[in-house]
Amino acid sequence: MQLKTLWLIVFVATTAHAFMPLSPVIPQTRSPRTTLRPAMMADITAAGDLSQQIQTTLAPVLGGNSLPLPELSVPIVGLIYGFQTPGVIAGLLSLAFGIGKTPTWVAEDIGPKVGRTLGRGNFGTVQEAYVTASGAQKMKGREGQQVVIKRCVNGDQAEIEAYFCQRTKSLGRYFPEFLGGGERQGDTEKGRLLVWRYEGSKTLEEYVQASDFPLNLEDPLFRARAPSKEADVEKRSAAVLREVVRSALQAAKAMHSGGVVHRDVKPANMIISERDSGPTILLADLGAAVDLRNGYNFNPDEGLLDPRYAPPEQYVLPQTVPRAPPALSAVLGSPFIWAQYAPGKFDTYAVGMMLLQMGVPQLRKSESLQLVSRRIAECGGDVEEWRERFGQNLDFALLDRQNGAGWELVTKLVVDRSRRLSAARALGHRYLKSENVGGPVSPPPEQATSPLGSATLRR
Repeated sequence: MQLKTLWLIVFVATTAHAFMPLSPVIPQTRSPRTTLRPAMMADITAAGDLSQQIQTTLAPVLGGNSLPLPELSVPIVGLIYGFQTPGVIAGLLSLAFGIGKTPTWVAEDIGPKVGRTLGRGNFGTVQEAYVTASGAQKMKGREGQQVVIKRCVNGDQAEIEAYFCQRTKSLGRYFPEFLGGGERQGDTEKGRLLVWRYEGSKTLEEYVQASDFPLNLEDPLFRARAPSKEADVEKRSAAVLREVVRSALQAAKAMHSGGVVHRDVKPANMIISERDSGPTILLADLGAAVDLRNGYNFNPDEGLLDPRYAPPEQYVLPQTVPRAPPALSAVLGSPFIWAQYAPGKFDTYAVGMMLLQMGVPQLRKSESLQLVSRRIAECGGDVEEWRERFGQNLDFALLDRQNGAGWELVTKLVVDRSRRLSAARALGHRYLKSENVGGPVSPPPEQATSPLGSATLRR
């Protein structure tokens, strides 16, 4: 597909409503230099139907006024719309040229020696491994270098995960470096093989559930910037929580900027990196993600989620939203979908639950958080009511510092989607600003006198 043709489609979408009445069929037009195929004309027809939605999306950009499209040049309007989240122009380029390629790996690229098993699930097993000479060439490394492999038993799920690992390469260094995949030829089992550069062997969940959290994460997280061990313990603990939340929101923001929603953000899917530079916390396990720029892996009837961290809406988009149209039409309409439904807020709810879990010592065990999630649902999704009713015997000191900044962020994330902060807005919250040295610890607000309601959460 020619780049000029891609631009033409954007311009038709942005000007159809202003220059001509919408009709069920747009007649095929030819010019000496550009010929549009019938299949492409069908997509342009859908683009014309999107014109009113596009005007709605652009209205905030232009101050809420009606769009004087006849008075604007088509390229300017196309550019404005093309750069709206999640990026029409980038999406069209991806459709035309693909999202990049990685080497094809085979079993012979991985040595017979494997390290410890890092994870095991329905879709495969994740292990430490070491490359052979042929594998070293593919990763531009050295023979015997450590990698992480996933022996997938479900080929379709492997394709989905490989797609998103490749897709997120252009969205920043917040994800493990994907090296490629291939069929498990010559392996002991059938299936697919996925390979990543070794980043680290421990997840955030392993640190959170340890008895010495959050100080056990201080050195890995801050490296040479770790504060003095003589500093106030509570303040050091608060700094760790703040950095974890900031890292999670930065990774989510990066994904959302490209139209990708993770749908399974939780400590078990966050790797503590051992590399010398770059982000310390990496967001992994992208198999449940959905690409809402082109509709890849989107099914309105599927709600892939962990009930401990999942938002009350359960689905990334309302079930009334139909299945994704052809990719080209989906790309053209993606800014409207993003502006109308804010699907990225699905992930920020999970970050809010992570902050609540890490900030309250009694909630750090999995079974405790699961109970809290049910209790919040009993309170109609109102986390403040949950605290009043069930929080008497819980320690909120880490969240109540800085005049309750951490708790305030929890209430702005663990809330109905319409009032929930996006990742970009949450990154500007006062909780993520460094505390003043020697700042006083704010007393917690008054607690309700009602019992906690479950011995599981008592200290």
